[in-house]
Amino acid sequence: MTGWGSADSLTGWGFASALTGWGSADSLTGWGFAGTLTGWGFAGALTGRVCLADNAGMERETITAGDIRLRPFEEGDIPWVYEVSLDQRVQKYVQLPIPYRLADAEFFVREMAVAAWDNGSRAEFVVEPEAGGTARWGRVGFGLDGAGAGQIGYWMDPAARGRGVATAAVRALCRWGFEVLGLGLIEWRAEVGNHASRRVAEKAGFRVEAVLRQRLVHRGGRVDAWVGSMLPSELPTRPG
Repeated sequence: MTGWGSADSLTGWGFASALTGWGSADSLTGWGFAGTLTGWGFAGALTGRVCLADNAGMERETITAGDIRLRPFEEGDIPWVYEVSLDQRVQKYVQLPIPYRLADAEFFVREMAVAAWDNGSRAEFVVEPEAGGTARWGRVGFGLDGAGAGQIGYWMDPAARGRGVATAAVRALCRWGFEVLGLGLIEWRAEVGNHASRRVAEKAGFRVEAVLRQRLVHRGGRVDAWVGSMLPSELPTRPG
């Protein structure tokens, strides 16, 4: 399964697997990275530290920022991923298998969200309330190229849209990426017309740079993509 973004802004993905595509529920952005991650850091107000070794993965950690918490995916998230993937707004901009099956959600969680921490190619998080409980608000994550750059993807649960959760989660993840992973650049992509994703990206501090012609593939056809980026010095200082 490939293709995913965020529930407040859906972003898309591309993976070499039987399943392909990932973005975010409110804004869809594209992806496709592999490699090992280098760097050390300390996230200040954010919690956690990444321990890295040559050709090794990353130590899983939790990020806390304001009233939200980002924590790594686990097996129990599979039914929730399955339900969100059936949402029409997600399917509109994400290249998901149709019909979407529980096995597709299992693949994403086990292989793309959990196993990728072990090889250092991705860092995937569930967004939830900092106060705890059973609510899951969305997903944010990085694809990592092994050379100091990441590409962000995010989506929100329908129940969490329109509340500023996606923007806050994207900012928290970007701060972690710059301060803990030592990234020098974070890129965002979305299919042209995915205004929800673009709104989240711009509110979070991304600068939209260009339209890339026919750069993404959706439902078997090529589509134009917006592309934006953020540098460490451009991260907004306010939390959301």
